[in-house]
Amino acid sequence: VPGDYEIRYVMANGYTTYPGMQQVVQASVPIRIVSVGATVSGPETAVGGSTIEVAWTGPDSGWDNDFISIVEAGATKFNRDSTARFTAGRDAPATIRVPAIGGEYEIAYFLEPGQRVIARAPLTVTRAVASVDAPDTVPAGQPFEVTWSGDAFSGDRVVVVPADTPDLKMWGVTPRYGFLAEPGGSVGTVGPYPIAAGPGEYEARYVTGLQHQVLARDRFTVVE
Repeated sequence: VPGDYEIRYVMANGYTTYPGMQQVVQASVPIRIVSVGATVSGPETAVGGSTIEVAWTGPDSGWDNDFISIVEAGATKFNRDSTARFTAGRDAPATIRVPAIGGEYEIAYFLEPGQRVIARAPLTVTRAVASVDAPDTVPAGQPFEVTWSGDAFSGDRVVVVPADTPDLKMWGVTPRYGFLAEPGGSVGTVGPYPIAAGPGEYEARYVTGLQHQVLARDRFTVVE
């Protein structure tokens, strides 16, 4: 943060019987910290879960570990799910994953150390679209096919869970409960593991790889 500071030489663990003198300042010199500039530029809109390229410029030289992050508009803390680091001297665009949850965001340039934002650009994220179509009924313990459509971004998957499973719990439902959504695909085989528990109401769900959002669902019944 810009401002007036001091560089101080501090005596560490110096033995003395005088209170408050164990870490006495032996010398100091003033220093003024001045601001630095940066720019970021990317698309104005992006689909949630996609990957975009961001052009950037930073301080002239000597900076390492600065990074960009896609954050909610006005946020001052980085988004762990959407962050890309780079080193000084790189002039290629930075590649970064877009949050899966739709809304108004900003591409922010964070300065290290301190993680202070020194540049922003607006970004509107639209929710991805997907569909799933399972059979109306499925025999317990038997594999079956699910038809699906979607962007098939990295980590996207079609899974089967009991119908009352909360959407917020999808972070723990791996492709073991179904299959990965592969680019160019439209049909996958589920089972028999997810429905081995027996008869009941289940759902096939299309879940994003980032932030585990449920984009589509189709309910079906497992029978004996």
